Amino acid sequence: MIKEQGYKTAIFSKWHLSVTKFGPESLPFNPDKQGFDEHFVIDKPNRTTDPERDPHRSDSIGNRSVEFLRENAGNPFFLFVSFSAIHNPLMEKAGSIASWRKVSGSDEPENNPVIAAMLSRMDRNIGKIMDAVAGLIWERIQ
Repeated sequence: MIKEQGYKTAIFSKWHLSVTKFGPESLPFNPDKQGFDEHFVIDKPNRTTDPERDPHRSDSIGNRSVEFLRENAGNPFFLFVSFSAIHNPLMEKAGSIASWRKVSGSDEPENNPVIAAMLSRMDRNIGKIMDAVAGLIWERIQ
């Protein structure tokens, strides 16, 4: 319906519409078959994923979202974004985790430094997206 109104549509997120979730069996359920013009979908990292390399793809989702916003600034668009952080497996860059371990109370069970590091990365990327949206709004009112 949104595309019929002239909107460019995109989804950058986790995607679990298919029962199988992975492999060729899931292809008929992918976002491009559901009406999205562009899509970047991710799977959860597995236990062998390198935590130093954006394991939950938060940076990738944030960066791609900002690109889409800039590319479509002058036209109607619909962008759906969801992050897989803070989803199991809990993993993040060692340096970020170490920084959160230095925070008072981080040894308490409810203050997990790994989750804090994951949230930090996700929050930074949400901020990038919000800044890009604010920039688009600012350009329109000038």
